[in-house]
Amino acid sequence: MGKGTRVGILMPNGADFVVAFLATTRIGAIAVPLSTLYQSRELLEVLRHADIHTLLTVAAYRSHDYLAKLEQAVPPLLDATGPALFVPALPSLRTVRVWGSCDRGWAVPGPEGLAAAAAATKAVDDPFLRAIEAEVTPADTAVMIYTSGSSGTPKGVVHTHGTVIRHTYAAGLRFHSDLHAGDRLYTTQPFFWIGGLALCVLGCLQRGAVLHCDTGLDEDGILDLVLRERITHVLGMGHTTAALMAHPRMKSDDFGFVRFGLIRTRDAEGQLPPAARIPNRLGMTESFGQHSLESSGSILPAENAGSFGRGLASIERRIMDLDTREPAAPGVLGELWIRGSALMQGIYKCEREDVFERDGFYRTGDLCRIDEEGYLYFEGRFDELVKVRGAGVSLREIEVVLESLPEVHRAGVVAVDCSEGKALVAAVVLTQGASATGETLRTRLRSELSSFKVPRVVVLLEEGELPLTASGKIRKAHLQKLLKARLPGRGEPRGPQTRQAD
Repeated sequence: MGKGTRVGILMPNGADFVVAFLATTRIGAIAVPLSTLYQSRELLEVLRHADIHTLLTVAAYRSHDYLAKLEQAVPPLLDATGPALFVPALPSLRTVRVWGSCDRGWAVPGPEGLAAAAAATKAVDDPFLRAIEAEVTPADTAVMIYTSGSSGTPKGVVHTHGTVIRHTYAAGLRFHSDLHAGDRLYTTQPFFWIGGLALCVLGCLQRGAVLHCDTGLDEDGILDLVLRERITHVLGMGHTTAALMAHPRMKSDDFGFVRFGLIRTRDAEGQLPPAARIPNRLGMTESFGQHSLESSGSILPAENAGSFGRGLASIERRIMDLDTREPAAPGVLGELWIRGSALMQGIYKCEREDVFERDGFYRTGDLCRIDEEGYLYFEGRFDELVKVRGAGVSLREIEVVLESLPEVHRAGVVAVDCSEGKALVAAVVLTQGASATGETLRTRLRSELSSFKVPRVVVLLEEGELPLTASGKIRKAHLQKLLKARLPGRGEPRGPQTRQAD
């Protein structure tokens, strides 16, 4: 492996992942983190598209046997022998190095094999390594991250060393403003996605904090870890954090040392502010994480409630009018375009002209508005803006209003074709213990939204029925198919439903 070598890293959160990532990028090779959730088809697709030369993988993780998945995806591997591979289905792949038990002739042991190779190559000593490192520049590609889109072919987002280091540091100054040397952060965010890599791995390294990443823990196990290791910050996926904060054990005073993640931010008078005044953050793989955010623990001014925060200097944000494609006035809804030093270099195997506008802006597809003070408000996705009775409707706007109702835990809204054109249909998961019907929820919406924005049907689902991606986003295409069956004939409701949430 050397400069420019594409190295796939298929490992769960842990020290092995971090060492593999740092060792790869340190010599100028390109790290390609791979999702541990991949099935055989997805694994083949990304390995081939990314032109992976060397794959560093664990043998198995939880219910996943990655060696078996590789053989299922590429049957010729069954007859191949290593260490050098030449398989037409993966023409760039030469070596698979395995952490853990390995009995395949086409793969070689990982740590032991690498250590033996290093010991046998006397010319590769410390001075030689320093000479290699000296040729790595901020302009060199450091990482390709494949997005976990809910549909379509995954895309490889290319970032340089300069972006990885500078933008992580800039975002960390704001998001990790209360994370200091010696603090301890526990995370459930996967390192193979941008949040876990930027905020957790690199964020802790740059701030001097200790990173805890024990995997497979249930809620009680996480709380036990927090107590035992005196974890000061907890950064989980949204559903994990919510479950931990609602856990009965959190009513005790045992967790007073936790400063972020398991506690609700209070104002100067010690009162809990409305949820809308706790800032969210908005970012994407293409901007190497957050581009709009506020300091951790901050409370939004009342006039900026619901905002995702202000921008960082490394990203220029612009709201473009949906019709004219000209810059919109402050406060006007439009599509968010971004550019700047934190923006990706491009999408692998896509020509630059097909990715960026002529002036270097990247169209995010996010429907947002930015007020005169620079606070950004996220309203949904551009591809979720539909025409209903000739008027533009943001599906996310309806979801936000539904989720503001105390009876509603989560909502997803889609548009389906019917004899009258497009009909809005909502899927709702009720709050635990709440009782409501689809019709009562529609009645509530009529007082909150214009009539053409009120869904034709509100369908009540159990939480397990809502189709989600691995990262917790609603799979809109799957939801659309599920709900289309609820629109008979002319799209009239099938009648009210009542469900008591467990």
